[in-house]
Amino acid sequence: MKICGMILDMDALVAVGLVALVFYAIYKSDSKPLSTSPQTLPNRHGHRCYISGLNDGERVVVGYLAKGLDSKNYFIFNNIVLPNPYNGSTQIDHIVVSRFGIFVIESKNMKGWIYGHEKEKKWTQTFRGNHKYPFQNPILQNEVHVRALRDLMPLIGDHIQNIVVFSTRSTIKKAMPPNVMHTDKLVDYIKSFTEPVLSENYLFMAIGKLSYMCQTVDITADQHIANVQAQLQIQKAA
Repeated sequence: MKICGMILDMDALVAVGLVALVFYAIYKSDSKPLSTSPQTLPNRHGHRCYISGLNDGERVVVGYLAKGLDSKNYFIFNNIVLPNPYNGSTQIDHIVVSRFGIFVIESKNMKGWIYGHEKEKKWTQTFRGNHKYPFQNPILQNEVHVRALRDLMPLIGDHIQNIVVFSTRSTIKKAMPPNVMHTDKLVDYIKSFTEPVLSENYLFMAIGKLSYMCQTVDITADQHIANVQAQLQIQKAA
């Protein structure tokens, strides 16, 4: 089909139409000017997609992403809750969409010494006095988020990256894979992906689908917690 001198295939039309529909819905819901400051951004999409509702560590991550990534080439979504067939819902801290891939980021606002191995189910947070607290392997935790996103966008699932970031107040005591890092290394890691892997059509599709999910998914925080607790009970019984 030819529009305004441009030839568009059906995938492009669907992607452009989806993005246009989302932005039209946003405009109709609130015609006030949109602030560019993440601290004052209106709550148009609910708390899942902007900065309200994030903890202090997640806000730090947003700050690094917003300051370090070009807004014309990288598109940031925060605190998105997606439905999935594994445990009812999945909450993703941050997603960065770009021509260079889609980056799914699990943020850990933790202090102390961090011990763990890529394949271990449990990692350990240790404080002085040998006080130890186990926690779920965040790589495996984030892999659930990655799978949910692949289910949502199967055509581009091969280009989704699993990233885990820890607060700079923590010390990672064992060698970790390159996708586990402190917050201040996150932007450089994302920028290390320099080869375009998504076409413009697929980029529009990813942005449109995530924007649509932000606008329409009505899974409350209480419902998500209940889903997680139910899944934990199933795992314990297995």
